[in-house]
Amino acid sequence: MVVFEPLDDPLKVLPLPLKLLALLGVNKNPSERFRLYAIYAYLCIALFIPKLCLGYETIPQCFRSIAEGMFSFNTTITFIMLPLKMNNLEGLLQNLKRFTEIVIINEDYEQILVRLNTAIHKFTKYYFIFTNGIVVAMTSSTIAGMFYTYYTKDSERSAAFPLVFENRLYLIDSHYNLGHCFVHQALMFFALYILLVMFTAKAGTLFGLIRFCSTVLGIIVLKIERLCQIGPVDQYTAELSEIIELHQLVIKCSRQLQNILMEILLAQFTGCVFIWCFML
Repeated sequence: MVVFEPLDDPLKVLPLPLKLLALLGVNKNPSERFRLYAIYAYLCIALFIPKLCLGYETIPQCFRSIAEGMFSFNTTITFIMLPLKMNNLEGLLQNLKRFTEIVIINEDYEQILVRLNTAIHKFTKYYFIFTNGIVVAMTSSTIAGMFYTYYTKDSERSAAFPLVFENRLYLIDSHYNLGHCFVHQALMFFALYILLVMFTAKAGTLFGLIRFCSTVLGIIVLKIERLCQIGPVDQYTAELSEIIELHQLVIKCSRQLQNILMEILLAQFTGCVFIWCFML
């Protein structure tokens, strides 16, 4: 599993989040997005279409299912929009890599970037582990509830089995047939795991890009503050020219980051507003 691979080069730009994006099929070349298209198709067939089109037996099931669908779509919307921003993303990564290559000559700046990359790597890994724990708790409690309902019900159709995702699944009688219920749970667990990897990749990528851009701005501030410590005029001029070049590079990075995040964060915010309005 790529999440648990060690950080081989602490000066790479977002190595773990980029590996997760590649695993999901997020790529600039449309011909190499087959995994992403397969994920879209599976989530639509197994999750979104049943939630929208196949109906519910009770009103509480309907409300729970719609809320689950909103949360799921709020995760997947990033991966609908991010492939459209691949030019900006690749340009931003190249500029951040160029910035790293320029400043790592100084050991202090190199250590700042090493600590940053290590922190992003750990954040992504621990975020995955934490979210995995939530998924394990959800599935374990659901399976325990299934067995409890099965062994305590009075008749064959006296009680409905709990489901990890509340939706009908075509011809599967998942609420009242134990075998069908296990099939439903297996299909939903795969969808849940896909959403888990998506959620981790999204959090690691967006957090990493924002944190990286803010850190390189901090490095420029630090270089400006150290200008007064430079005595010789030629060294002062060379350092000032480098600061100007890096500052122009960081401004370009900030604009690219804005272009990447603008629509994505708007969609995320709008989705959160809909979720809260619907649940309240």
